Amino acid sequence: MIRSTSTEIESQRRDRSALVGLLAQAGSKVRGASCTCPSPTHEDHRASASIHEAGGIWRVKCHSCGWSGDVFDVQALVEGRTLPDVLKDARGRPERRSWAISDQAVTERPEARRKRSSGPGGRFPDLDSIRAKVPHCTEVFEYRKPDGAVHCLVVRSDHPGEGKSIRQMIHDPEGGYRWGGPGGGPHPLFGLELIADADSVVVVEGERCATVLQRHGIAAVTSLGGAGKAHLTDWRPLAGKRIIIWPDNDAPGERHGRDVVRILEALNPAPSIKWLDPGLLYLSPKDDCIDFIENLSVETDAQVGEALRETLKLAAPIGPSTGVVGILEDAISGRRQCIDWPWPLVGGLSKALLPGTITLLAAPPGASKSFMLLEAAASWHQAGISIAVMELEDGRAYHLRRALAQRTGIADLTDDSWCREHPDKARAAYRDHAAWLDSFGRCIHDYPGDSHPEYAGALKWITHQAEAGKRIIAVDPLTICKTDARPWEADQDFMVQAKAIIEGSAASLVLVLHPRKGATDRGVDDLSGGASFGRLAHTVLFLEALPEPRSVAIRDRLSGIKSEESINRIIHISKARNGKGSGLRIGATFSAETLRLVEHGIVLKKEPSR
Repeated sequence: MIRSTSTEIESQRRDRSALVGLLAQAGSKVRGASCTCPSPTHEDHRASASIHEAGGIWRVKCHSCGWSGDVFDVQALVEGRTLPDVLKDARGRPERRSWAISDQAVTERPEARRKRSSGPGGRFPDLDSIRAKVPHCTEVFEYRKPDGAVHCLVVRSDHPGEGKSIRQMIHDPEGGYRWGGPGGGPHPLFGLELIADADSVVVVEGERCATVLQRHGIAAVTSLGGAGKAHLTDWRPLAGKRIIIWPDNDAPGERHGRDVVRILEALNPAPSIKWLDPGLLYLSPKDDCIDFIENLSVETDAQVGEALRETLKLAAPIGPSTGVVGILEDAISGRRQCIDWPWPLVGGLSKALLPGTITLLAAPPGASKSFMLLEAAASWHQAGISIAVMELEDGRAYHLRRALAQRTGIADLTDDSWCREHPDKARAAYRDHAAWLDSFGRCIHDYPGDSHPEYAGALKWITHQAEAGKRIIAVDPLTICKTDARPWEADQDFMVQAKAIIEGSAASLVLVLHPRKGATDRGVDDLSGGASFGRLAHTVLFLEALPEPRSVAIRDRLSGIKSEESINRIIHISKARNGKGSGLRIGATFSAETLRLVEHGIVLKKEPSR
């Protein structure tokens, strides 16, 4: 637990050990820069979260469920309280001792905890005494168990000039009520006693919102603790009912609503669920149903109730099938498009670059896979596609020099001796293409930081690029990243997290890998690293460099005419989950004069007929 004065809050946020210590208390398993998700709603066995520094603040983010936060967010999870309550305790309480954070959980003696939770006024014999004696008390909400007994109270106080405070009370063994929470759950729904016979129920965030809707004849419920605490509530009474989720108009409100949806979908019988988008209601940020009512241009309670019922009709279904509808509509409208590679057969047969997909490009050293990626990146950039490539071998200038050679078709620009012998040509090539190099160069990135590349740093960079709206993100080569003593687990953790990042965006991720030592089949099992690379990727392309040019039977990509072609590269489409080309081979030629790849056609197993 953290106790600090307001001047220490920033130092707590900048202390990585404090975050790690609380993650341990939350049950999270920390593995270097990765950890299992601390959110109780996410059963995470794969270390889907990363620990990273942003602006000096240490934070944790789960790349699977989306939960994120700093040391105080994790403390709120550990203590089962809201973040505002945790921060309130952390500010301006100099009389409380400061707690050091370590990897070992800090505990208090039960007597001290009871004393601390008694709060102002000690015990209160009944609700009237709470309303009368708690300073600035405005409302007291009762959570009742299925048998009608009081489970706990939520007391709201509005302090003039200081905002609101919301605290919980429970029964005192000596009678009446005292400050304190009812434990870790499961808690009954607020409004449980009103919904037994209701076919349709509205789920909101906060007791005030639920109470206001109830006053207008609408069955409404909420869960104890607000956003982030949905997992501590017993939602089974809503099984089989028609549910409308009305979230608060902010990111925490949406996340809380999504948490509730996930829980409700697992009930038996499953309820039918609709979602009321607050964006349709012209609300300001953080507004809820109470603000909506205050904005209505009506006068009587009957008119308010009618307006609310009409508004609830705007809720849209949010069942599992709605994701399919979204994909179909995106495809129809053109929002979901597959980006082409510069080689039509490779792109058309693999469909590798659909939004939210991962492509692996594998080849042994010297097979020109980096040239292939660089040529593709330049083509995408030229087409106006937003891209980012992180080069883990050599710096940006090295790769831009190669890009200049590809653009001009003069491979000798990469040869220092040639440049010394032809200075005018070298300078002219740069002068003619300097503006393009500046533009394309902004797409090429070095590994952030001075340390040896690690998965955590790569994931952080991928996350940043996805959030920046990049359409294609590439890492070349990923296999240079340092892993721990159990690399197969690190490989799997990386792929799980990378997939979550990409699937939550409109980007496509391209990872350059090396094949396993001694691999000859060029299939998904021949990739260097754990089996999770091939299993979790959508597309796997293997680039094979032939020892000598070879004459092979080819089917032309456009005419379909069979012929013989001399090739020195074969692109194996080892996996194409979204395309029709799995198992096919594309014949190509890599030119030593231009450093570019030319596609010829599909390599046939049999010789063409004469």
